[in-house]
Amino acid sequence: MILKNGAYGALRWFAEVLKVNAVPGLDIPDIDFLSLAKGYGVEGVNAATAEELKQVLTTALASPTPTLIEIATRIGL
Repeated sequence: MILKNGAYGALRWFAEVLKVNAVPGLDIPDIDFLSLAKGYGVEGVNAATAEELKQVLTTALASPTPTLIEIATRIGL
């Protein structure tokens, strides 16, 4: 599972902890994680609602192959 929020939040937080200002490359609004997954031979699906997440997670856990589940959030998008 990956939360698609258009930003590299963990690194942004770490930069704040280290008191580093103006770190480049933390806004990443256009990464197509589903295409990246496909390029690595991994199934990629999107879940836009809680019901969709439940459905795709159930399917992914039953699958013998890896699955990337992309969940869009409202932060940064």
